[in-house]
Parts: sequence; C-alpha cells; structure tokens
Amino acid sequence: MAYLIENNAFTNDTKGVRATRLYFLSNSIDTYSAGLSVTGDVLTWAQGAAAAFDAAQVKQSAEIGEKEEAFQTSQEADLAMQERYQILKELLVARYGEADDKLKIYGIDGRNPRSRADMIDKAEALVEGNTRQLAATDPNALPQAMIDAFQLLIDDSKQKYYDAGIERSEALQASDELYALMDDDSIKLRGLYHWVVAYWGKYDPRLIELGFAQAQEHGGGYPDAPANLAWDVETDTFSWDEVESATSYQLVYKAPLAAEWEEVYNGVDLSAVFDPGPGQWEFKVRARNANGYGEFSEKITILVPGGIAPPTNVVLTYFPAPSNYLELTWDAVVGATGYKLYQSIVPVGQPSGVYTSPTMPVSSPYVVNEPTSGKRYYYKVAATAPGQMSEPSAEVFADVV
Repeated sequence: MAYLIENNAFTNDTKGVRATRLYFLSNSIDTYSAGLSVTGDVLTWAQGAAAAFDAAQVKQSAEIGEKEEAFQTSQEADLAMQERYQILKELLVARYGEADDKLKIYGIDGRNPRSRADMIDKAEALVEGNTRQLAATDPNALPQAMIDAFQLLIDDSKQKYYDAGIERSEALQASDELYALMDDDSIKLRGLYHWVVAYWGKYDPRLIELGFAQAQEHGGGYPDAPANLAWDVETDTFSWDEVESATSYQLVYKAPLAAEWEEVYNGVDLSAVFDPGPGQWEFKVRARNANGYGEFSEKITILVPGGIAPPTNVVLTYFPAPSNYLELTWDAVVGATGYKLYQSIVPVGQPSGVYTSPTMPVSSPYVVNEPTSGKRYYYKVAATAPGQMSEPSAEVFADVV
C-alpha cells in the first residue's frame, strides 16, 4: 500500500511520504541523471538518500522502542514498590492502631501519595522511621530483613526511572538526527525539483518516477465529491453515493495525527471492504472521470477497539473532607504506553450519562481534587499503545457527599 504524494511541499512531508519520495528518487536517478546534467554531488546524494533515510528511521524506531520498554520497566518497578509500601503501611497501622503520633514517625499521615516523587518520599520516610524505631528497641517496628527487601525495591525503582530517562534522551537525539536529515533533504529535493522542471516542465509524467508530484492540466469538468460516506461496523464495509460522470473512486485513510493518506481502494464500485485494525482512523473518498480527480468528500472518523487488553481492578475511592479528593486506580496493562480516561458526572443516585475524555493520564493513580459535592462520578479506563486502544474497562462510580 503506497503513500500518496499529492504535492511538492517538501517541508510538510511526513516520514511515510518522504520515504516514498526517496525510494523513487534513489531507484530512478541513474536513468535520467545524464540527460538532466545532474552534478556529481547531487547524484551521489540522490543515489544514497533512501538508504540514509531508512537507516535514520531504523535508528529512531529502535531508540523509541528501547525508551518505551524502559518506561514500561520503570512503571513496573514503581508499581512493585507502591504495592510493598501499602503492605508495610497496613502492617504498621495494625501494630500501632490509632496512635497517629507513632505512625507519623514513619511518614504515615493518612494521605495517599499524589505523585511518583511523593511516593518515593513516603517510602524513604517509612524506612528511616523504622530504622529509628529499631534502634529504640520499639517492639512494633518491622524486622530489618523486611525493610531491607523494601529498600531494594526503592533502589530498583530509582534506577529504572534513571534508566528510562537515559533512554528518553537517546530517543530524542535519534529523532533530532532524523528530522535534521529531513530538513537537509527538503532543501536538496526542492533544488532538484526546480532543476528537473527547468528541463522537463512541471507536467511531465516522469516527475513521478523521481518522487515528485506531477502538476495536472485540466480544463474543468471534475466530478463532484461523493456524498454520504459511511462505515458498517458489522461488515467493515465503506460505502458512498454514486457521482454523476464518475468512472472510478478512490478511498483513502490515515491515523488522526498522521499527515499522509494511504489508498484503501481504487475502482468502479460504490463500496469497499477494509479492516484498518484497532485504533482511531479517518477516511475520505473522491471520484474520478476523464478530466481527473474531483474534491474529496468530508472525512469520517471511526474507532476500532482492540489490540491490547483493557485495564483490570479499576477502583474509584472518595476521600471526604478534610482530604476531599477522588482517587482512581487500575492495574498496569502489559504493552500499554498510556491510558484514555472516560468520565461522566451526574447527580448522586443517577445512572451514568454521556462520557467525555477529560485527560490522558500516563499511569495510575488518577486524582481529582475537590470534586463537586452532590455529584456521582463515573469512570472507565482504556489502555492505549501506538495504533491500538483497548475496550473500556468496567464502569466504576463514587458519590461525593
């Protein structure tokens, strides 16, 4: 499935369009270089442009993969530390009962951690407090071996977080190198395009073989844009209305944040069956006749869940005044790089209404400070990854009273 090269605005190229341009250029430049009197330095660049760009993309992809793996490993280490902290906290509360003055020695003040840094502070406070109480021969202090095991989890969390930071820096560096290469290639592509057009003109079909868009000469009479583009979720069938004078149709799609459109179908039918796979996608269609392509239809956006599992153990807890906050937690999903949150706020006692997506939290927990009194908060959570999104989790709710 080839990327569509629709124009010669080189600085607007996405990676997919650029890869296609350079593939055609590197594979065709030798055929036309002599007739175009291409200089040696330009020829050398054009011959190796596709390979250089592919190598830069492979490096960026590898570094991003390592970054995402390190980020996932860091999250898992954080989760292991958080779970152990909760166990130790509950043990200490059981041993001291309601003796707040004693629990405060361990940094336990009734408030849940609000951030990773806060979690680290609380974990270290527990270790330091227990060390002091062991030295004071407090019988309620936890055994040193138990604390040593917890310290290992704290250290591992810190190291994994540091490692993830290093991988992030390397991924950013690889991305900077790739985009610097794209900027340099844009200048060279523009210069070569103008050079070729000066020989052939902008309407020559050979431009396409060199990775450039060919200007179209038309005298009017384009077909109208197809109306009523629709998607049947049960059959994965896309359909549209017939356009008078059209001889064929072209259906294209892309991810919302992508710039390049990929061809799905090109033919005479008024429908096409296509499964884009899990994710969110945009589609549009246009008609063609003897004069060329008409305008594209209005795009439609579809959402295809799947690819990864939804979050489990989703729990929403309301902590009343003086704390006055909601805390939503869930188990990490293997392979997820983020989570999409769905929220519905209704009066207490009412079923959920329309769900909105107020945020894209990176990880559990998600905290809502000072929620509105007299309201019931509903939440669902979906796991996300590049090109994937899970089904939403089961619905949970809490009343703020």
